[in-house]
Amino acid sequence: SDYAKRFRVATDVLTSHLGGPLILSKVIEDLLPEEADENATEEEKALIVEEKHRIVNDAYEQYITYVFLENCDHKKYGSLVKTLHTNYSLGQDQFPTTLVEATNILSDHRFDNAKELRNQRRDTRQNQPNGNNTNSNEKDETLALSFAQFTNRCYCCGKSGHRANTCNQRSK
Repeated sequence: SDYAKRFRVATDVLTSHLGGPLILSKVIEDLLPEEADENATEEEKALIVEEKHRIVNDAYEQYITYVFLENCDHKKYGSLVKTLHTNYSLGQDQFPTTLVEATNILSDHRFDNAKELRNQRRDTRQNQPNGNNTNSNEKDETLALSFAQFTNRCYCCGKSGHRANTCNQRSK
């Protein structure tokens, strides 16, 4: 989506300004393996350094993904974000951990259109005199009549070239 592209560019700019990924030291300290002891081989030390690098990158990716979801369009995705927060508070961490997962979740989510539906129902109620229900056929006829206004057709017979006040079939 367009938002995902803009967000990716913004994170790239942030990373270039910081000189690397943002390191969340408290999170990293909890996730890092123990330091290698003095007797560790070079391979073991290299594996620990590699693991630290992976953990730093994973933590940064999770942070960016969280920011991505928090800054998405809440008119479209508000119920999804609210559900993720609710589940997290109940001990069910379902937040995506990568930007790809977050983008997929947003693209699979149907837009929240509750406000639009409320407005449509309100408009429908306001347009109905005395609360009487109108069926869809009456609305279709209204649309056809308003269309006749734009095409210079007669309201009575539907033919073009004259108006209802001069129609020969008006008396029928």
